[in-house]
Amino acid sequence: MPHPAQLPALILLVRHGATEWSVSGRHTGRTDLALTDQGVAQAVSAGPLIDELLGDHEPLVFTSPLARAARTAELALPQHPARPAPALMEYDYGDYEGLTSSQILQRDPAWDLFHSGCPGGESIVQVSARCDEFMAEVQREGAGRAVVAFTHGHLSRILTARMLNLPAAGGGITVERHRHRRRDQRAPWQAGARRLEPPRVLSATAAGSRWSRRRARSRCRRRGSTRHRRGRPPSR
Repeated sequence: MPHPAQLPALILLVRHGATEWSVSGRHTGRTDLALTDQGVAQAVSAGPLIDELLGDHEPLVFTSPLARAARTAELALPQHPARPAPALMEYDYGDYEGLTSSQILQRDPAWDLFHSGCPGGESIVQVSARCDEFMAEVQREGAGRAVVAFTHGHLSRILTARMLNLPAAGGGITVERHRHRRRDQRAPWQAGARRLEPPRVLSATAAGSRWSRRRARSRCRRRGSTRHRRGRPPSR
């Protein structure tokens, strides 16, 4: 179990701004799309919120090397160059790349990304291993600091689950279900873990206005809070 001094003070996961495929609900894994004009505006507008959440912390910034995430990082935090981290790349959807959830379910009605993975792409075990790799890097280099990671929709959910010591499939459940876990089952990075002061893990999105400043401040006060949604929504 890590010592508190070895943990980051704050972790922000930020999803990239809108792309042409995200607007139409198509799964975008390794296809390297640029931000739309709307996505550029979203990335710029995310900057003040991120600065507000960072407070006085000097952040350590990482980004997926895919253009949509790297450009979001550049626009949102121009004063803090982001370090490319391949582990933050989106799920490789393989044969399902570019398809909507409805189209995938027509092929395989039992499909569930957080359990089934993607034929011709990655398994949930492989994505989980990437998330664990990034967590190890954060622990090595981000002790006591604020960490900002610009990444993707599904990857950020799986990464959050792993930070909370949940299996990767936990990325598909709601945070309310996680809150009902027994105290002695909770992760060392989660509020309530014995003898540790955990970092705050917050998940925001540049693509959309659902994360208001009021909600951000409220969640910032509740350590270990994050955001999940049930089901299999497309990556954005």
